[in-house]
Amino acid sequence: MSCCGNKRAQWKREALGGPAPDAARAEPSGVEHEKERAPKRFQYIGESSLTLTGTFSRQTYYFETNGAVVEVDYQDSFAFRAERDLKPL
Repeated sequence: MSCCGNKRAQWKREALGGPAPDAARAEPSGVEHEKERAPKRFQYIGESSLTLTGTFSRQTYYFETNGAVVEVDYQDSFAFRAERDLKPL
């Protein structure tokens, strides 16, 4: 059975509004890549204190009081965005 030349995958990307094949392969430059992976900062806006464990790093993060700002590992930051008492900075 011969290959369709990836036409089916290309049509599916176009139908879903996905990136062009060349754009999907493009790598960010070193500086852009480091900036994207830099630790993210979150501010606690809750009433008391909050302790969380990073889902990726397994590191413990402690927000002592309202207004506390903590740097969070880039990989953990995605789960932290789901916390209603944390505001990404």
